[in-house]
Amino acid sequence: MLCTEIDDDGWVVLSGVSLIDGTYPRSCDAQHCEPIRIPAEEVMAIKQDLQGYSRRRKAELDASST
Repeated sequence: MLCTEIDDDGWVVLSGVSLIDGTYPRSCDAQHCEPIRIPAEEVMAIKQDLQGYSRRRKAELDASST
């Protein structure tokens, strides 16, 4: 997500536009969704293989939760 707004009124909520499919609005609670920064070059690679990225990211998250 390209962050376009940060709302910090007790909860930090990030809002923006999906860099994968261009949909909006997208938002998440920074405390619970644990956003990560992704360089623009990597976003372009992700767009070429979204399913592969999803599998890799899910595996990373699964490994970190054990």
